[in-house]
Amino acid sequence: MTVSITEAQQNLEALILKAVEGEKIVVTIENQAFEITATKKKTRGALGSLKGWKMSDDFNAPLEEFKEYME
Repeated sequence: MTVSITEAQQNLEALILKAVEGEKIVVTIENQAFEITATKKKTRGALGSLKGWKMSDDFNAPLEEFKEYME
């Protein structure tokens, strides 16, 4: 579907919903064309997503490289 910028401004919500459904939406303005594309929102990992992950026993141990600064 191709629409002018004026049509896109008047029907933006409907065009976005069509893009979410997978329809290709092209908006034209003068000699240029732009496509409205739906993308998936990045989500943060769910609580417990690190299940099974283990921190090493020496995680908080001083680093050898900084030993002289720690004394």
